[in-house]
Amino acid sequence: NEEIVKAPPQETDEKCEKCGKPLVIRKSRNGEFLGCSGFPECRFTKPLKEDIKEPVITDVLCEKCGKPMAEKYGRYGKFLACTGYPECKNIKSIREDAGVKCPKCGGKVLVRKSRKGQKFLICENNKGRKEEGQENTGCSFISWGIATKETCPKCGSFMVKSFYGKTEKVKCSSDSCDYETTSKK
Repeated sequence: NEEIVKAPPQETDEKCEKCGKPLVIRKSRNGEFLGCSGFPECRFTKPLKEDIKEPVITDVLCEKCGKPMAEKYGRYGKFLACTGYPECKNIKSIREDAGVKCPKCGGKVLVRKSRKGQKFLICENNKGRKEEGQENTGCSFISWGIATKETCPKCGSFMVKSFYGKTEKVKCSSDSCDYETTSKK
């Protein structure tokens, strides 16, 4: 058995804002960042300078205070935040339109990202999970995969493309239709 050896953290000229020890470049599943060399006693971290993206001011106005909103980047992708922060903490998610209609209710289908970064399709009328003892009043359409511009030859709904290893599966988005095609890459 071979042992996996981690590369030692790379030292920088910057000092920790909490304890004064040098900051080192560390790696995580989300990329590189600056962390205190005194870890685990000191848990100070900050992003690398090249990772910091400046917010872009948009034409969208905040509903709460009327100030312009800025496009920022967070854990789940882009979002709009009020430039009046910290007085106004209003935020809005930026919703990407898939360009197709929902096969269940006819509403817009949106592209969203899961916590693990995987994209999925969801109807704009989906109100989320229903709580115990309550009815879900919205549309229940959710699908993994990528919406295609093709229509199903059986029912006319849009098709969804998914990948399973090296196999590409294109299937109908409607629950009541079983049409699908597969191809090897």
